[in-house]
Amino acid sequence: MPINHEEDHHHLHIEFYETEPKQNKRRTLAEGRPIFETKEMVRIRFVGDPKSVNCAPADECEFRAIGPDAEFVGVSYKERFPKHYEAFKNSLVYHGDGIPIAELPTLDKSRIAELKALNILSIESLAQLNRDGQKRLGVSALEMMKHAQNYLDGRAGVNVEMKMAEENAVLQAQIDALTERMAGLTEPQEQPVDSPFGDMESSDIKAWIKDRTGSTPMGNPGHATLVAMADKIIEKEAAEAA
Repeated sequence: MPINHEEDHHHLHIEFYETEPKQNKRRTLAEGRPIFETKEMVRIRFVGDPKSVNCAPADECEFRAIGPDAEFVGVSYKERFPKHYEAFKNSLVYHGDGIPIAELPTLDKSRIAELKALNILSIESLAQLNRDGQKRLGVSALEMMKHAQNYLDGRAGVNVEMKMAEENAVLQAQIDALTERMAGLTEPQEQPVDSPFGDMESSDIKAWIKDRTGSTPMGNPGHATLVAMADKIIEKEAAEAA
């Protein structure tokens, strides 16, 4: 059964690590030579509570409700937190998908240090702080949480505007290409010799347009239309860069 990796971890600070080498006495005796072993572990701290720490082997399983039928399945910690575990295996530190707390402009260095001491490392974690965390943070907790949520709402608005602008650009390119064809002004050839996209497959051009604009062309445009759309995007980018 597939494991849901989209679980919200903003209330947790997760760290994988390796124990110091320790002699395995049973294997040492059995093999007649010193055998040392290390163990992969996970350390879980709770946002807003610096005293609560849970340490366990990385491959230890806990039973969690998975799927639409809420079937309880054993899931190891390295399966539950795959991005953190991958970063650990690559000798990196994974801080989560949130925005670093230092990016919140209303906080000074002292406040940032205070929040980090409470394992509040992202703006999302601050915005979603639970009651216990609010108590530890003091009378200014609600104000800081409001600032954090306002910041996130503002970024969400910017992202929506950018998405709409990208979709409008793709739609306008489609309209322009269709208008030119209907007017018979610049009938696109199946493989325009002056276009870098002429020899590309339609699927590759669609992927390029999506990568460039964030949106896949609507409908099922033909190869010539896709080439014209891609050319329009290049022309627009060149004009903006000039």
